[in-house]
Amino acid sequence: MTFFLETWATDFATWWNGTAIGQEIDTAGKAALAELEAILPTALETIVEATASAILPGVTSGATTAEIIASGIAAAEAAFKAQGANVASTTVSTFVSTLHSSVTAQAVATPAAAPAA
Repeated sequence: MTFFLETWATDFATWWNGTAIGQEIDTAGKAALAELEAILPTALETIVEATASAILPGVTSGATTAEIIASGIAAAEAAFKAQGANVASTTVSTFVSTLHSSVTAQAVATPAAAPAA
């Protein structure tokens, strides 16, 4: 089983590296990482909190993914601007999409607290 998984992973990596879309995604990811690493950690924490705060209500209310991402992008753009951080729109989209995945996973894994008696 291990050999199969190693072979599959190698084959996938070879395929990925040979495709235009794979290269575009890798390049966008590296650019986003560089832009985010240039932001002070305290500023980035503020941006994450503002964006997550805009995403969470949509996740908990059952809004569509498009609606959640749209509210996250609006909040992220405002938060980046407020912190004086200039990032590309692809970085904002990647950032919000990743944060949406994280918030969604945590919202599902963390049951709501029971009302106080």
